[in-house]
Amino acid sequence: MPKSIISLACVALLSLIVSSCNEKDDVIAIFTGKTWVLTFNPPQMEPLFQGNTAEIEKTIQAMSSGKSFTLNFEGTEVEGICQGSFTATATNITLSGAWQADGEAQTLQLRITSPPNYNSVRDANIVGNLMLNCLRNVVRYEGDDSNLFLYYRKETGDTSSFLSFHPM
Repeated sequence: MPKSIISLACVALLSLIVSSCNEKDDVIAIFTGKTWVLTFNPPQMEPLFQGNTAEIEKTIQAMSSGKSFTLNFEGTEVEGICQGSFTATATNITLSGAWQADGEAQTLQLRITSPPNYNSVRDANIVGNLMLNCLRNVVRYEGDDSNLFLYYRKETGDTSSFLSFHPM
């Protein structure tokens, strides 16, 4: 009896060790197959408006339309690398290009190809410009198939700022 308990404990321990070694995200399941919509985060966004309630209402209306502040990823995994194309829409600006993500390091790279002047375009909305800035400077992600957090580099070099998205 004690020998079988020890054997069972060894098998359980070995199972835990093997299962804990795989800390890689299922990147394709996280990014593709859904439309991601920017989550309105008042503590993060309200300072941008500087008390302009008309602009806040305009932003909330744009967010509730389902056509603004969206991200779509298409892609596949080939030899451990997840990549494909993406489209992002703020309110009056649409960016598109290629993406690549590493599920182990949780890094994300966006290569924007359209519009050609993507670095200088401005959105008609304050939050739209925040989203465009995030996409231009994204460095990593966190999340699952229900929440996506995109971390981006600010002008100061800080990479702790993020925008959160949820599936539509």
